[in-house]
Amino acid sequence: MLAFPKDLKNIINTFIDFSEIYGNAHDKIIIDSKNDYVLQKMINNIIKKTWEKSEFFKEKEPYLRNIILSFVFSSILGSYKQWINDGRKIPLQNFIETIESLVYNGIKNF
Repeated sequence: MLAFPKDLKNIINTFIDFSEIYGNAHDKIIIDSKNDYVLQKMINNIIKKTWEKSEFFKEKEPYLRNIILSFVFSSILGSYKQWINDGRKIPLQNFIETIESLVYNGIKNF
């Protein structure tokens, strides 16, 4: 089984780390659909740093891995876009905890 919530925290924190390193450029990449290629490269880097090393992931068929990753990243990215579009009205730590809880509860019994 995936080492939740540790692995999920690693994914979210790696994503947030990219945001802190690249600042507004990161946010523009996330929000503008013209940057989907760059965004996909970022996602691939995050996967390599996190789940690609997970025993849980190695045991799953490739099509299941793709579905799980799609769920996790679309949830994180969609929520991050909304948080930015809303003007970051809640503190970053609250955002992280909310996303972590939502995604964790979405796949914890998988």
